[in-house]
Amino acid sequence: MNQTNLSSFIWSVADLLRGDYKQSDYGKVILPFTVLRRLDCVLEGTKEAVLKEKEKRETAGLNPEPFLLKKSGQLFYNTSPLDMKKLMGDQDNIRENLFAYIQAFSLAVRDIFECFDFHTQVEYEIHDGDILMSRGNTLDLVGMAAFVQNVRSRLLLCDLVYRFRAKEDAFDPAFLVHSLRSKNVRSQIECNAVGSSATMKKVSQELVRNLFVCQPPLKEQQDISKQLATMSGAFDSLESEATHAIDLLQERRTALISAAVTGKIDVRDMSRGGAENAEKTK
Repeated sequence: MNQTNLSSFIWSVADLLRGDYKQSDYGKVILPFTVLRRLDCVLEGTKEAVLKEKEKRETAGLNPEPFLLKKSGQLFYNTSPLDMKKLMGDQDNIRENLFAYIQAFSLAVRDIFECFDFHTQVEYEIHDGDILMSRGNTLDLVGMAAFVQNVRSRLLLCDLVYRFRAKEDAFDPAFLVHSLRSKNVRSQIECNAVGSSATMKKVSQELVRNLFVCQPPLKEQQDISKQLATMSGAFDSLESEATHAIDLLQERRTALISAAVTGKIDVRDMSRGGAENAEKTK
């Protein structure tokens, strides 16, 4: 593959990017991953030798760096047992493993990824268990919270949303979201949201940190969350049934109008009958 074709292939990866990426942002993701994959390929042949050398020199109490550089045959090395193929083989832990893999490079390579601001780019991805809160919107929507579950891959955080996680020993995340939607907390948010425009109010991080929320025992929070989920499911089912019934009635109304207009049913007798009944009631 010549250089032009290789460049075109690399930038075609932009078609696979998902999330809030503008064209000017493509390079923020494509370039660091291109460099990472290239470094991974260069070190592939000496990977096992470097790992053995590291263990040997550390056991001897020596600084392993000069020995690792010699074993790798390059001006850099990586001491992680992971590589790109292994990273892709563990999708559930790819975020943590990717950071660990990059940190296992020698200092010069880590500096390159610092310049790419790579950590920030990966941190934009939304994960199951995240709590999202709108930090800018109309007064009735600013500060609205949602608990992330079963999220699709590569869904990215936008700039008008806060993300945080509940402390596992203090809050059930679903309960915390219900609390943030409660009348008490909503009144705190709406009273303290700022902004001259009625269509764009904002809440600060300080306001979110200082919100007063109820905190019953963790087991009680979990029980409440389960009960609310059950009730919400029942309401959703009723709403779905009602919507389906309305759709059927609208279809039948349309069918009757069409049949009357096309003469498939005779409505003249119905009209006369209605008039006669009206006369009798006078």
